[in-house]
Amino acid sequence: MTKAATAYKSPLHQMTQTTSTCLWNDSASLLELGYSIDHGAVGATCNPVIVVEVLKKEMHLWKDRIQELIRSMPTATEHDIAWKVVDEISIKGAELLKPIFDDLLTLGRPNKPPRPWLGLYATAIEDKLVIVGLAKDGPAQKADLRTGDVLLSVAGGQVRELAGLYRKVWSLGAAGIEIPITIYRDGKTIETRIKSGDRTRFLKAPKLH
Repeated sequence: MTKAATAYKSPLHQMTQTTSTCLWNDSASLLELGYSIDHGAVGATCNPVIVVEVLKKEMHLWKDRIQELIRSMPTATEHDIAWKVVDEISIKGAELLKPIFDDLLTLGRPNKPPRPWLGLYATAIEDKLVIVGLAKDGPAQKADLRTGDVLLSVAGGQVRELAGLYRKVWSLGAAGIEIPITIYRDGKTIETRIKSGDRTRFLKAPKLH
């Protein structure tokens, strides 16, 4: 493998960074979309068939919300509830792309200047930001953050939605800065620090043997 190739996480990442090809993720799964964004994806698709597959993998994230929809829409049909779920899963996926929206409009892909990257994927559930995935060997995983942790604050500022989380993290400085994080886990409030990384360079392509 050449030195140039090892600057990319994968052949897919190299394609998105060195060609005019735009990568769209054919899934609204938060874990899958988060991975795709890390490899240069700029969009995602969602439809009823995709939503069924998402629910098979992430029902634990949606069960309470679906039950809440049923209670709050007593006259709704199964069809109505199903389309409401499709709408909400689509919106959650779009929230992951929203922070890079301006870059997509001007460049067609995220801008190059390195922002702090934590290597975690979160979603808002009942006004709380819950970690739903972690990049393998990423900053958050190395700091012992775990799936299911609730993000309470960043650098002393409360966070309850994804856009606010990204804005707060990015406002603290460039990639490499330590980010103070407060989380809630198993009935305990925990304060920790995450040494951020550069999302576009953190993971290297595997070496060929």
